[in-house]
Amino acid sequence: MLIEKMFYDITKQQWQDMVKDCDTEKEILSKKDTYKSELSDLIAKGKSLQSQKTVNAQKREFFALMQTASLEIAETTAMNIKTVLSDDETFGYIEFSFGELWIVEETPQECRRIMSLLYEHATEICTSIESDLVIQRFIFMLTE
Repeated sequence: MLIEKMFYDITKQQWQDMVKDCDTEKEILSKKDTYKSELSDLIAKGKSLQSQKTVNAQKREFFALMQTASLEIAETTAMNIKTVLSDDETFGYIEFSFGELWIVEETPQECRRIMSLLYEHATEICTSIESDLVIQRFIFMLTE
């Protein structure tokens, strides 16, 4: 009767598998570091591009007028309002929140015109519902 066990061969194969796994893991970590580096470069480039953007004086002035007019509309139509201008003045938004909004025959034409201008000139418009309120945000990009 022959009993033969290849412990050396088994151990050698296990060792080679471990080395291969380590090499694979090193490669993955290397790629991860490369991706991190690339991501850092992209973030830096994005910040650089953002800092290069110049504020368009006409857009900024128009936004300021819209902020003032929107405050009047909010008061006239009993809406909540929030207006925000970024620290670097590259963007801003005007946000109305309300349960329901009726624009009826007696609503002043100025309110209608201002709402129309908001829809026409906003870069982006987002309407959502939060806590039983309709939230309508008009976003303005104020750069060239």
